[in-house]
Amino acid sequence: MNKATFLFFLSLVVFVVSSCADQASNAEKTKVGDTKVDTNRLYKVVVSYPKTDSTRFDMEYYEKNHMPMMARILGDNLHYYEIDNGDIETTNRPVYVAACSFYVGDMKLFTDSVSAHADSVGKDIPKYTNEKPVIQTFTTKRFDKW
Repeated sequence: MNKATFLFFLSLVVFVVSSCADQASNAEKTKVGDTKVDTNRLYKVVVSYPKTDSTRFDMEYYEKNHMPMMARILGDNLHYYEIDNGDIETTNRPVYVAACSFYVGDMKLFTDSVSAHADSVGKDIPKYTNEKPVIQTFTTKRFDKW
């Protein structure tokens, strides 16, 4: 792994841990459907890929190789993931070519899992894009329509 990739993943781990450190202590229960869901125990990690004039993004590789690899790395902590394709015909210029959202129950386990496989993940990124991902973490509250 080159120094830039290592530093990127190290900064990812520090960002994710620091942004979620206080979340577990603020847990609240919200009725969703017929079950109680601990809404502050589900975290959403969004990884977005900026779209520029020189962006290269191989969605097929991303869907069939990279994301299944990430699902294996995250294991049972991963509730589910989503892939968003922003490379569509539209009248406005998309900011991102693609994004994914990982929904996980434990942020420490997420960061530990990604850190343990940082070399594999870092080596895989150039296989589908030439862009540096933008990462943001959220706590989520789910509301079913009534």
